Amino acid sequence: MKKCICDQCANLKPVIDDESGKVEQYECEFDFPSEDCLECEQDGCDYTCDNYTNREEENISLVKCQGCGKELKKYGKNQEEGVVFCMECFLKNK
Repeated sequence: MKKCICDQCANLKPVIDDESGKVEQYECEFDFPSEDCLECEQDGCDYTCDNYTNREEENISLVKCQGCGKELKKYGKNQEEGVVFCMECFLKNK
């Protein structure tokens, strides 16, 4: 079964709801390859995307800010886990 082209794309960003602090939806930095992708609930598709960048190949992982819960990109394979803050929370705590 084919996977959605957007599943592992590094350009897909979570949109966090201001009230709940939870991820309600995802947006593509370069727009989705089709209008169908906005409400897609399929297991796979045949779309291709010129802007696709594989998150796993880029050694990018998503981590949450310990202050506000905002999702942040973490680059590199062998970085130690620890407390992570976004720039705003880091400056508030300083």
